[in-house]
Amino acid sequence: MKAVLTIAGSDSCGGAGIQADLKTFIEFNMYGTSAVTAVTAQNTCGVQNVHFLTPAFVGEQIKSIASDINIKSVKLGMLGGEQIVHEVVKKLNQYHLYKNLVVDPVMVSARGDILLESGAIDTYKKQLIPLASILTPNLKEASLLVEREVKTIDQMEDAARMLHEMGAGLVLLKGGDGNDKEIIDVLYDGEFYYCKSKRIDSNFHGAGCTLSSAVAACLACGKTPVEASQAAIKHVQNKIKNSYSPGKGCPVLG
Repeated sequence: MKAVLTIAGSDSCGGAGIQADLKTFIEFNMYGTSAVTAVTAQNTCGVQNVHFLTPAFVGEQIKSIASDINIKSVKLGMLGGEQIVHEVVKKLNQYHLYKNLVVDPVMVSARGDILLESGAIDTYKKQLIPLASILTPNLKEASLLVEREVKTIDQMEDAARMLHEMGAGLVLLKGGDGNDKEIIDVLYDGEFYYCKSKRIDSNFHGAGCTLSSAVAACLACGKTPVEASQAAIKHVQNKIKNSYSPGKGCPVLG
C-alpha cells in the first residue's frame, strides 16, 4: 500500500472534494492522507457557503504529513484563494511533493459554482501549472486559464497545447460539460490522445474530483501519465454507470 495526499476542500454531502478523493484512494488500495483547504456547506443542489482555512494552517497540515509519511503522489483540488495557492506551492517545493502532482484547477463546478477567487488565476498559471505532472481542467476552467472560449474539439486541442506550453507535463482536458452526444476527453503531452464515451444526460456531482484522485492513485502505482489518465477515465465511466441520487439535485458516483 502506498500513501497519497489530497489537498482540497471538504464536501459536506460527501460526493466531491476530500471525501470523494479518500474514497477513490481506498478503491485503488492506496493509503489516503489529506490537507483541508476549505469547509463547505453544500449538497447535491449546489454550494451554499464556503469557509476557507488560513493559508498558514493549510501549510501546517501539509508539513505534518510530508515530514512523517512517504507520499507517492499528490492531488490538488479546491484551493480557493491566491494566498492559499502561494502557501501550497511553497510547501510542494519545500517537501519535494511535485514528482507525481495532479492539479485539478477547481475554479468553476459543472453546476456553475465559482470556487476560485479571480485574483488567484494568474498565480495558478505562473506558479502551479509549471509544477503539474498532469493538469485536469474542464471546459470552463480551460477557458479561464487560456482566456478564450473552449468548446469544440479544435478549441480543446489549442487550449491543451497552450496549457502544456505553460508547463504542465500532460493536459487532460475533460469534455464532459460539452453538449455533444459523445464525450471526448483530450490528452496532450506533445502528442494527442483521445478518450471517447457515450454521454449520459446528467451532471454528476464529484466526477472531476474522482477522476483527478484516480489519476493520482494510478501515478503512485507506477503508471505513466497517459496510462494513469486513461485508467482514471475508465474508472469514472464505471462509477457513473453505478451512480445514484441521495438528494434532490445531481446524482453522485456509485
